[in-house]
Amino acid sequence: MTPSASPSPQDSAHPSPQDLTELLSEVYDADRMANNPRTRDFLEAGERLLHTDLVRDAGRAAATKGRPPFEEVLAWLSRRRVVTEALRASKPDPSKPRDAGPTEAAYRYRWRTQAGYLRDLAIWALSPRMRRPKEIQYADGIIDAVRDDDRALPAAIGEITATEVQALKGDPAFRLQMIFQATLAHDAQVADALYRIDKAHVDAWTEFARRSYAKLGLQLRKGIDFAQLGCALHAAGEGVMFRAMLSPRPDHTPPAPAELLNLIAKALVAATADTGDDMTLEDVLNDFVERNRSRRSGKTAQDTGLTTE
Repeated sequence: MTPSASPSPQDSAHPSPQDLTELLSEVYDADRMANNPRTRDFLEAGERLLHTDLVRDAGRAAATKGRPPFEEVLAWLSRRRVVTEALRASKPDPSKPRDAGPTEAAYRYRWRTQAGYLRDLAIWALSPRMRRPKEIQYADGIIDAVRDDDRALPAAIGEITATEVQALKGDPAFRLQMIFQATLAHDAQVADALYRIDKAHVDAWTEFARRSYAKLGLQLRKGIDFAQLGCALHAAGEGVMFRAMLSPRPDHTPPAPAELLNLIAKALVAATADTGDDMTLEDVLNDFVERNRSRRSGKTAQDTGLTTE
C-alpha cells in the first residue's frame, strides 16, 4: 500500500527551511538531527495527530477509531491511581466496621469503563463553575456605592475587576474549564457542561450590566444590547486570566491581569454608554477618524500658509 504524500511545505504552519536547533531541546545529536528532514517528518506527523484528536471543532468526529478522547487526554489518571488517592483520603466510619472503604471493586461496580469515569469526573470537576458567580453580589454593592456618591465609577470598576481576577485566579475549576474547552469540547456531555457554565456566567454579567446602567441612569448606544455587553464582560475576564496562566519572565512582563481587565471594562462602558449624541458605536468610530483628518488638514493648511509667508 502506497503511503499518502506528505503535505507540501506551504500547507504547514511552520516555515521551511527553519532552523530547529534552538527550538528542540530533547532530540538526540541535535547538531546533526534537529534540521534533518526526517526529524521534521516526525514532528509534522505528530502535529497532525494532535490537531485531529485534540483540537478539532466541537461536534466533529475523530478521524480515527482509537481510544475515547478522555482516555487519550487523561491517560495519566488511571483507575489504580484514583483508588489509591481515595483510600489515602478515606476516613473509616465507626458505625460501619465492615466497610472496606473505596476499593477497586467498588470503583469498577460504579464505572464499567475508564472513559465513563473520566467523563463523569470532568463534568463533576466543572460543576462549581455552573453556578452564578459570587462576585456579582459584591459588584452590585460597589455600584450601589457609586449611585449613592460614595465612590467614583473608575475606582469602582477597578475594585470589581480586581475581585474578578482574584476569584478566577484561585478557582481550579476555571483552569480545568480552559483545558477541557480546548481539548474535549467535541464530547457531547462535556460540551453541555461547558454551555451551562457559559450561560450561567453570561446571564449573570448581563443582568449585572442591566442593573448597573439603570442604577447610574445610563442607557446603551443604539445597536448595542445588554446581552452583548454581558458576554463581552465575561469574555474579557476569561481571556485576561487565560493569558495570566503563563507566568511572566524578565524579558516578557505583560500588564497585570487586574490592570488589563480594568482597562477593558472601562473601555466597554465608555464605548457602550450613550452620551446623548444619538450616535451608534460605528458613528463614533467614524467621527474619530473624520475629526482627526480635519485636524490634520487644518494643521497642514496652517503650516503651508506660514511657509508661504
